[in-house]
Amino acid sequence: MRLSFSKMNGNGNDFIVINNMDRLIAIETLQDLARKLCQRRLSIGADGLISIEPAQDAHFTMRLVNSDGSLAEMCGNGARCAALYAFEKKIAPKNMTFATPAGNIEAIVTPGGVSISMGNVSLKDVVQNEPLNINQEGIAYWHVTVGVPHTVIFLEPSDQRSKEDLRSLSVAIQQDLVRFPNSTNVNYVKIMKDHLYTLTFERGVGDFTLSCGTGSIASAIAAWLKGKVKPPVKVQNPGGVNIVHFKETKDHLLNVSLEGPAAFSFEGVVTIN
Repeated sequence: MRLSFSKMNGNGNDFIVINNMDRLIAIETLQDLARKLCQRRLSIGADGLISIEPAQDAHFTMRLVNSDGSLAEMCGNGARCAALYAFEKKIAPKNMTFATPAGNIEAIVTPGGVSISMGNVSLKDVVQNEPLNINQEGIAYWHVTVGVPHTVIFLEPSDQRSKEDLRSLSVAIQQDLVRFPNSTNVNYVKIMKDHLYTLTFERGVGDFTLSCGTGSIASAIAAWLKGKVKPPVKVQNPGGVNIVHFKETKDHLLNVSLEGPAAFSFEGVVTIN
């Protein structure tokens, strides 16, 4: 099978995007493709695979498969890439609605990037400043569900721990299936003078990524609840900046949107055996 694809990224969070509007590729095949094609150095390489599929009550459906073959409910950077892809391939207009397992997403493609509405985040479900002992280290964590689960840990700006140290901590947290039955993404956040710096260890990828859209949102919400920022919140990821907008509504809900870049890296055709 010869498969046409686009390689895209949002702040370096990269994806293989394919047009599956005819639904010729089944979910199980997509999972196998993700495991093979997302391997860095051995194949195209990516954090995940995005399949653009038909939808009944939206312009299209975004199906995201992580590089390990697991299915993801939502991804902010991936959603921006999916919106730009659908607009450029004339699948959807620049003002669009698309379906995800986490619910419908509204998006607007602009000359400077893509803005996506993430719907409502319930403040009632947020875990705030909860103590946790991992690897004989006492830490405090916040937990926010933004379509997918995110654990937020605040670090001092002067904290110089290496990625390897944070990697072992992240893996231990993700393996705590009592607290996090669906595992969790882990975000390390430093509160700077005029922005947040966030480093995200993503479940399903098993590594730190250059950017995470939902991680940026979770970090911004936790910092806001901590009384350290006001919206809009500038979140610096290693790969670039996401801007998080939100406003509080009734019933302890936050209406959230995410703004940031999306870009085509290259396009090609791969032969699948």
